[in-house]
Amino acid sequence: MIDDRPLALHARYVFPVSSRPINDAYVVVHHGRVQQIAQHPDQLDPSCQVQELGNVALLPGLINAHTHLQFSQLTMPLPHRGSSFASWIRSVIDYRRRQDQTSPGWIEEAVAQGATEAFTAGTVGMCEIMSVPPHDWPAIQRNLERLASFSQRYIACLELIGNELDRVNQAIENTRHAFTLFHAMRKTCPQQYRCQMAISPHAPYSTTPDLVRQCVQLANNNHCLLAMHLAESSEEMQLLEQHDGPLVELLRELGFWNPTSIPKGTRPLDYLRLLAQAPRSLVVHGNCLSDDELSFVAHHADRMSLVHCPRTHEYFGRPTFPLAEIMARGIRVVVGTDSRASNPDLSIWNEIRTLAGIWRKRIPPEKILGMGTNEAAQALGLSGYGEIVPGARASFAKVPLSGEAALEPYELLWCGDRAEPLDFPLSHDIIP
Repeated sequence: MIDDRPLALHARYVFPVSSRPINDAYVVVHHGRVQQIAQHPDQLDPSCQVQELGNVALLPGLINAHTHLQFSQLTMPLPHRGSSFASWIRSVIDYRRRQDQTSPGWIEEAVAQGATEAFTAGTVGMCEIMSVPPHDWPAIQRNLERLASFSQRYIACLELIGNELDRVNQAIENTRHAFTLFHAMRKTCPQQYRCQMAISPHAPYSTTPDLVRQCVQLANNNHCLLAMHLAESSEEMQLLEQHDGPLVELLRELGFWNPTSIPKGTRPLDYLRLLAQAPRSLVVHGNCLSDDELSFVAHHADRMSLVHCPRTHEYFGRPTFPLAEIMARGIRVVVGTDSRASNPDLSIWNEIRTLAGIWRKRIPPEKILGMGTNEAAQALGLSGYGEIVPGARASFAKVPLSGEAALEPYELLWCGDRAEPLDFPLSHDIIP
């Protein structure tokens, strides 16, 4: 017989995120939703079971706004030989080619491995860039099924690349067909296809403005999110502005450089104007956005968010990301791990702690935590996730606490060196 009683989770601290941390609190969950937050056992319904979590902070489940799970089998980031972004991309291409030649089915295995790693680090939602050709529906289907087997909430972005007219048109047609198949399968097997599908025109140097424009149209037709790497490096800016530099040299070497596909002098703003027409868009990295481009993102904050990947940013030795100044403009900035090709792990908690170490004196702590919880949920359109309030999904992470008791709650939280998933009894399982 299934026990249908409410469950009260008792923790040393509860961090709702949208309000102040609560000491010695109970979070009551029932039928997969938060029912109540209580500060004393007398406030609990007599029918409640109580689960003692001990000396932990109870957080909303963490949300990773940007990752590439295909690289999850790497044990260390790929080399980038100095400061060259183009040399790192060459390493990525070489790695993929080796894997394709020696390990059939490696992407699906890596996706499953990465999803498992993320779950064990307290992640409950994720925006995954799926680097499977849009014409290969069987491979897309296998990856979606792998993702759906986990309890996390996934958005799987089909990655599009193309800089020639025929390749662009074929990529769009294949993607349109993939969405048709996805919607049909989701109707017949809703549990098997509970993750969402979205679109990601890869980056300015691997697409054309026309491809991005058609991706925006597809996103509108399918009411889905669109994500794009933009203004990531000075080398990308050199390619756009001057048709020159290490990225152009790499593309020539690969036979992929088409100077007519991107007008010389193109700016990130030209792409931002396209992305703003999508229902919801993620500007991934945005390290080189100008003042007027940041103002544009701020003006469209209702549908456009900026994704920052702190440890990847550090890995490339880039100048300090002006996070406080960008957030002060009213831009929603959320956090991602990027991939194991530029990061040692897939822990959003480690990204948040990295940010806290840099910005804790200039940015309110709830804003830092929000980058991987409530703000990230809003950016991805994951309703009910990212905060602990009545009606929210019962989707949590817990952080074991070890700091001094006299510390302020958030300072105590930042001392926690890991986040863990919160396992529920079967009758209180998380709703997909």
